[in-house]
Amino acid sequence: MRNYNKTKIFFILIALIMIITSCSGNPKPQEEKDNSNSPPELPKVYTEIEEEILKTMFSIDGIAGIEKALEEKEKAKEEVAEESEVDLKPEEKEKPAKEEIDVKMLVKMEAVVIPLLEEEDIESEIVMVDEVPGDINKVWYQINQLVNTLHTKWNSLEPHLQKAGVDPKKIQEFEGNLDSTTVFVNEKDTHQSMIALNHLLSNLYDFGGSFKTKIPSEVMKIKNHIREIVLMADAEDYPGALSNFEEAKRLGEALKQRLIEKDATDVLQKFELSMEDLNKELQKENFNLIQIKGGIVLKNTVAMKEAFEGESK
Repeated sequence: MRNYNKTKIFFILIALIMIITSCSGNPKPQEEKDNSNSPPELPKVYTEIEEEILKTMFSIDGIAGIEKALEEKEKAKEEVAEESEVDLKPEEKEKPAKEEIDVKMLVKMEAVVIPLLEEEDIESEIVMVDEVPGDINKVWYQINQLVNTLHTKWNSLEPHLQKAGVDPKKIQEFEGNLDSTTVFVNEKDTHQSMIALNHLLSNLYDFGGSFKTKIPSEVMKIKNHIREIVLMADAEDYPGALSNFEEAKRLGEALKQRLIEKDATDVLQKFELSMEDLNKELQKENFNLIQIKGGIVLKNTVAMKEAFEGESK
């Protein structure tokens, strides 16, 4: 009888241990489930692609300035030859001609979106040079190399997108726009190349919502619309520019409460006032002022980005 009681107690203890173990083990699968539902971190290559696209846009926008510099160089060479009393060698004509030309100034004077890109600290060693390049084709070759790099980086980003569950149609759309961009760059079509690159950025920002990031996708999309406004105004497509303005305004409204919560009311006020100023110039269809006011809006949008990153308030 005593042995029976001991056996009974033993089995009761085993049962209690099993119950306690099973209860304490329950939270772990739930925790794992919660982790599996959270979005993955934004891959580094995503940011690299964004910077590469902006750098390529800067380089293409600089083409007009480089072409102007080449024209100025030829004129200067002719003037040097006319003023000289003796026959000069080609290199003797070219050296003073190069020294007289400020390439960086000409690039900025002929630019469309470079003033906006500079607000994001984007640069391009391809066109912001001290001396006039020898051949415009060499400049285009370097730009084509940037586009080739985009294809390589896209190949690295795509698996991350698939793993994050991005809509396959959005992935295909990016690929299609990347191919179109490549064609326009090969054809040396500056305007269409910049439009295609900006559309590529729009596709890229659509992916951002599938990853963990401090910056709302609306902020990035506003920047995209402001660039598009300036590009369309340059082509005198003012209905298209106004359509992009309305979309940027809508996105700004969507961010309003979050900026207030971030104690960034000053940033919000500057953004709203700069948008009002931009709208006035769009109504007047004055490109130079649209470019200036667009740059100010973009500067304020960068300040929004920093507010969400916690770099400033």
